[in-house]
Amino acid sequence: RYTIINAFREKSNQLSDSIRFPLNNSLYNLFIKVKPILNSDLYLVIFEYYLERALVTPNAMVNSDTDYNEKIITLEKELEETKKHLKIYIKELESSNEELQNLNEEVQSTNEELQSSNEELETSLEELLSTNEEIQIAYTELKIANDELELKDNLLKTREASQTALLKNSLQSFILTANNFNIISFNQKADATFTQHFKTKLNIGENFLQLINKNLFPNLENDLIKLNQGEMSFGEIVLNENTIDAIYFAYNFTPVLDISKQLSIVSISLLDITFTKVIESNLRKTENLLKSIFNAVPVGISITDQNGIFTNVNQSFCEIYKIPKSELIGKHFTIIIPKKEWAYYEIIFKKFIIDGESQPTETTATRAIGETFDAYTNSELLVDSDGSRYKVTSVLDISDRKHASESMRIANERYSYLTKATNDAIWDWDMIQNTLFWGEGFQNIFGYDTKNQKLNFEQWRNNVHIDDHERVLESLNDHIYSGKESLLELQYRYKKKNGDYASVIDRSFLIRGENGIPIRMVGAMQDITKSKAEEHRLNLLESVITNSSDGVIITEAEPIDHPGPKIVYVNDALLKITGYDREELIGKTPRILQGPETNQKELAKLKLA
Repeated sequence: RYTIINAFREKSNQLSDSIRFPLNNSLYNLFIKVKPILNSDLYLVIFEYYLERALVTPNAMVNSDTDYNEKIITLEKELEETKKHLKIYIKELESSNEELQNLNEEVQSTNEELQSSNEELETSLEELLSTNEEIQIAYTELKIANDELELKDNLLKTREASQTALLKNSLQSFILTANNFNIISFNQKADATFTQHFKTKLNIGENFLQLINKNLFPNLENDLIKLNQGEMSFGEIVLNENTIDAIYFAYNFTPVLDISKQLSIVSISLLDITFTKVIESNLRKTENLLKSIFNAVPVGISITDQNGIFTNVNQSFCEIYKIPKSELIGKHFTIIIPKKEWAYYEIIFKKFIIDGESQPTETTATRAIGETFDAYTNSELLVDSDGSRYKVTSVLDISDRKHASESMRIANERYSYLTKATNDAIWDWDMIQNTLFWGEGFQNIFGYDTKNQKLNFEQWRNNVHIDDHERVLESLNDHIYSGKESLLELQYRYKKKNGDYASVIDRSFLIRGENGIPIRMVGAMQDITKSKAEEHRLNLLESVITNSSDGVIITEAEPIDHPGPKIVYVNDALLKITGYDREELIGKTPRILQGPETNQKELAKLKLA
């Protein structure tokens, strides 16, 4: 060890003293050589040993003085060697102590430096933490910016792909312009559309706004404002408006913004929607027609969903049930049914929603005000495209009809009795069906069989006397087309079954429908043949009296006593004899003709007559 330490300290070759040691019954001398390796901190340690002699085996039991002396010498050498080692150890310890003191000072100095370094490290750590936060923020910002760039790049690629796809679109017209509306590109559909309908040719580089008729775009100014604000605008234009050749286009202005959010490109699209407009117009007309029919029909109609909730009702339904539409929509159908009948009608409703089976029914219903009425109802199941089921119910208030039916029965009964009781021929002409009904008096007066003969207007017309024919038909037509509902009285001759003609008075009344069209005419024919003969006889008698030279006066039969009967007729001869005017005598008594010289005896005879 001493040799090795000296070699380390002196950095030179060192050789140890001989060290003797026994090994395998032999005695060896050991030398240790230590050599530093050039240009290195390494050392080469060499152990060299030599055989001194063989040891006596224990069986010889020889213990000579020579051996003893040699051992003493060896021990002394080892002791001396040990002393040297101790001295070396002491020196090493002293040296180590100095080194420790120096080291302690260095440690203290180092400690102070470490404390200072620690403070610097803490400061640096805070700076690093702050810097790390800034780096994190910067990283986040960079990542966001990178994501935005990637998004913009993808968006740009998408836009480019979209623009390419749009320009290849054959259904719509697409035009790409710069922000000043100079045309950049357009597809074939746009070229064809502008050539055919706008009568102009599209050319790259030309200004789009100068090619079009700005009057076709009523909101163009607002559209341009929206584009500059980065907003899309759209609308409709029409060519050949208010003509059968009208063509409708839906237009769209789409802005494409650059990185700085400024308008870069404008995408303009036009889609021919003429067919759609025609369909929409027809649908609107159909819908309006259906709404008009829905609300105009006198039949009440209601629609309830599969839960029994009213979704729609027409005006007639509200009028029948005396309840406003606002109080029905969204309510359960039982709102119009008495509470005691709810359970029954809910069962009927659920069954109908499932199988859709229903039969027209006459029933008694109740209005909102509590009064009952006779109703005729029918229902149909409506299944929507999404599977929703609806019940469409029609309701007709037949109270008046039922009352009218009863009244009609009574009226017909009375009419039957009347036709039997009167001598007139009562008739009823249905002008729509051209059928003519005759009462029993027709057969009694004229002899025709009303049960087995087809009677109509032509049959009646053919039996009017030829001399009266034109006059009667002219009066009848004037009455029918006058637009009035009034009585008509005609006198004419009508042919009997036996060929004779009867003089008749025909009184009738014309009935018109809601639109003023004549629908029915009723009347009665009275046979005045005998009356006409008597009238003719009286006319002859009046002619005799009127033309007589004798004065004739006719008075009432009563009263004979004062003031006397009134004069009803005087002939011209009497006026000539007395000198009175007719107006002075009519209504007076014959006493006006008496005077002082009147023969009272003759007056008495007249009273007795």
